[in-house]
Amino acid sequence: MVRMMTRDEVAGQLNVSPGTLQVMINEKAFPPPIRLGKSDRTDRWPDTTVQEWIRQQQSAAYGSKFGSEGGGRQFFTASEIGKEFGTSANRILAILVSCGLLEEGADENTRYRPTIEAFSRGLFWRVEKFLLRERKLYFQTVVPSRSIDEVLAIVRKALADERRSK
Repeated sequence: MVRMMTRDEVAGQLNVSPGTLQVMINEKAFPPPIRLGKSDRTDRWPDTTVQEWIRQQQSAAYGSKFGSEGGGRQFFTASEIGKEFGTSANRILAILVSCGLLEEGADENTRYRPTIEAFSRGLFWRVEKFLLRERKLYFQTVVPSRSIDEVLAIVRKALADERRSK
């Protein structure tokens, strides 16, 4: 029998807040609920739908290439973008800094962070990462899939401008 999950249960399963879950639904990044009554308090998701969505995200995150809207991936790192252009992650970060989209952080745990403009445009996310060996938490700036096409275009243009100026 299929178990129906509440909004709080789904948010907990995805490790996001209920507000973030609502944003994901509004942006069509997560399936909408089934409304069992008149109020949004009766919204439910079949557990099979939630588990299938998680499986799709995992397979997309570990096996997809770039494409429009990122091919189902949630986000991309500077290393992945660098590989796309045959250059290093540091070169990609330098380009994004020179374009005014990233700024250098104050310490080694926040090396690059989005500028206010870039963050408000939704071009970057900050993701917490915990390095088990070093036992420290740091933040990584990543490009969400909804912005990958725009960031790729910026990098492509900057690299082309560099080649022309040489």
